[in-house]
Amino acid sequence: MSELPSAPVPHPVTGRNAIVLTQGTDARPDHWQTRRPAALPGVSGLSRAPSTPSPDGPPAPSRPRRWRPPPPPSRPPRSRSTSATTAAATTGTSASSSTSRPPQTVLDGLHRSIVEALGADPDTAEGQRLLTQLQDVLSAEEIELNRPYLRSRQGHRITLRHGRRVRTVDVRLSYADPVRSTKYGGSTDQRPPTLPDMGVEARVCGGQSTAHVEGSGNIRTGSVPWSGIFPDDSAGALRWWDSTVNVSATHNQLTQSVTVGETFLVTSKQQAEEPAHPMDVDGRWQIQVDTPREGDTDNWRAEQSHGALTIWFHEHLAFDGDDTTALPEPGDIDDLPLWGGDSVAEPRRLLTGLLQDDTFAALRDLDEDSERALENFLSQRMLQGTPHLQRDGGVFSPTLLDDDGNAVGVLELTAVIEPGPPMRKSADGKSTLETWFSHASSVDKSAKLTSGIGVEGSGGPAFTTDHTPGHPAARPSAATSWARPPSTGS
Repeated sequence: MSELPSAPVPHPVTGRNAIVLTQGTDARPDHWQTRRPAALPGVSGLSRAPSTPSPDGPPAPSRPRRWRPPPPPSRPPRSRSTSATTAAATTGTSASSSTSRPPQTVLDGLHRSIVEALGADPDTAEGQRLLTQLQDVLSAEEIELNRPYLRSRQGHRITLRHGRRVRTVDVRLSYADPVRSTKYGGSTDQRPPTLPDMGVEARVCGGQSTAHVEGSGNIRTGSVPWSGIFPDDSAGALRWWDSTVNVSATHNQLTQSVTVGETFLVTSKQQAEEPAHPMDVDGRWQIQVDTPREGDTDNWRAEQSHGALTIWFHEHLAFDGDDTTALPEPGDIDDLPLWGGDSVAEPRRLLTGLLQDDTFAALRDLDEDSERALENFLSQRMLQGTPHLQRDGGVFSPTLLDDDGNAVGVLELTAVIEPGPPMRKSADGKSTLETWFSHASSVDKSAKLTSGIGVEGSGGPAFTTDHTPGHPAARPSAATSWARPPSTGS
């Protein structure tokens, strides 16, 4: 990477941290302005020079364009699992970036476009109720949590209550036209004093937990029942009285259980000591409504831009350095002393392929809890956080049940990971990658001894329609009983 900057040093006038070139600083303009934006990861469209903002505010968003997912790498990694075989997806997000909170104008524009797509007017009472729901299910926090899904081809799905119907809305997001952030003085000739010294750290973790429970015990309880019937031969409706008494005793009855648990946890952290730089990208949003999740139907509406989004990139990603011809070929995973997952471009592709495979047709009729467990098992967080476990022994889902409560089985996920072509080179000595493997085992044992004496009694009258003495034609027409089971125990 050419013209590597130094670490931030105090500015001689303002006292703020500044970035200077390591060579020929006095003869060169400020490092912040001279370098052009690179082809940022996951950003389509050509990079362009920073534009000078007009006095009236930032430039108007460009007109909507069709969805342009980034092209797949020339040699994509392969992923193989016992659930399905899938191809690697395109890059949608990068762990070496951090996104600023979307401006409220962007959120408002997105929410109003969704309400209009549902056939409602945002200014009516019905539209206001939908906007209130969107402030919860598609807030700035939810957008950040589900950004990998928003950046994928299938998008992120939300559900809204519209009248008496439950409506589904899929939302996806693409980036285009990166420029230096105008909010931090990207059009000035010097590094702006408002630019904070911000680093980007990415941390991801995934794990696998298992538990086995076994119970045992003995039965040391005895009982002595007694029943009696007392006839009544006098005239009237009463035919007899009946009663039952049961005396039971328990002495040192043992009940015990043993639970053996095991947890594997992998945590990876990427950190760069080089500064991060803010880049503004044009956010292009697309919406589709009430579309089958796993079908081939494509109801995506035209892209809409509601304003610029600010993304912070490490310096080696933000400027220059996008030529990969001089980068060395990556080593084999088994030969690398340390590695980790950076991102999952199409986090739902594996689940979609699994449900479309007739070999796993039983997974299409799971109950609601098992459907949610399956989605969590093949979620972006699980896929990105457990590649080490997927390669060595696999990871296992919870027991899945069908609609009738019958066990369908346990899904095992294993993977073969092959590195693709290199994309970028970080600055020497300025990036760190840490991986922790944690293994915890636990054994819980409980035992219970029970001793006690119990007495249970019941009784009641029996009636007949023959009211003559002796009831020669007696047939009981009604009966009641009463019980009071006093007991003592220790």
